[in-house]
Amino acid sequence: MYIHLHWHSHYSLLEAIWSPKKIAREAADYDMKAIALTDYNGLFGAIEFYKACQEKEIAPIIWVELGFVSDQSIKDKSEDSGNIVLLAKNYAWYQQLLKIVSAANLHGRNNDKARIDLSILDTHAKDLYLLIWGNQSILGKMILNNEDEQKLEAMLWSLKNTLGKENIIIELTVQDESENPDIKKINKVLEKIASQEELTITCANNYHYAEQEDQKVSEVALAIKDGKRMFDDDRRKVTLQQHIMSEEEIRTIAINNGRDAWLIDQMISNTAMIADSINIEIPLGKILFPNYESPDFIKELYEENKADLVQA
Repeated sequence: MYIHLHWHSHYSLLEAIWSPKKIAREAADYDMKAIALTDYNGLFGAIEFYKACQEKEIAPIIWVELGFVSDQSIKDKSEDSGNIVLLAKNYAWYQQLLKIVSAANLHGRNNDKARIDLSILDTHAKDLYLLIWGNQSILGKMILNNEDEQKLEAMLWSLKNTLGKENIIIELTVQDESENPDIKKINKVLEKIASQEELTITCANNYHYAEQEDQKVSEVALAIKDGKRMFDDDRRKVTLQQHIMSEEEIRTIAINNGRDAWLIDQMISNTAMIADSINIEIPLGKILFPNYESPDFIKELYEENKADLVQA
């Protein structure tokens, strides 16, 4: 079964338009056993998404998409950094993901993007999945900028050395490559890297809305975010198919792009394998503050006066 591992909700702030509840409902309508949330810059919709998936008896997969730079302390207005996507496999590592997001927003904000660097990953991300995909990813941007192979290898080595080879996932973008030469170029290189490095390979579409007819609404949201009008020639337009796709649609596009049937089967199977490896149980309705042990004199004072406290 194909599992969608790359999805954005309206918590990506005008980059996507559906709520986590609607995403969970749509996944249930498709009889999916799991679905991912991959919002930009933060985990603002994570709990809402987690609860919505629980109600629909669907496994929630919680990622975050952040900017990735060599040094997050350097702020450059002209910067166009690539992104990485991080996924926690369990609750303990979800807590680490929260720390990474906090560091990205408190210390790494630049050009409306929350960014991290390798030192943040090295401190907090020892057992997280890292997803590398299309034209917004750190490797995707390097490929489009025609960086030499040694630089690509050096970046990949750093990521593997920090997170472990088994936690690096390569994702091919499922779009019509004949109409999107940049995606074709990136997919070709990423497929080669996955084969040479023996990395897990999947496929997805980086969804921003659920149905094809939502495309125009998505363009309106982008125009609002960018301060543009719908009749402005330089406004951002949605040129890709960014709706939730069935497994049949995924297979058809991949076949038309010339992918071998065995590779398509492997990529789809790997999405389910990744989903099965994730078990995040977030304790809800509980006080999560640390339990500090009070000094003996405070305990004695409490015992002496607790009756008066109850009456008050």
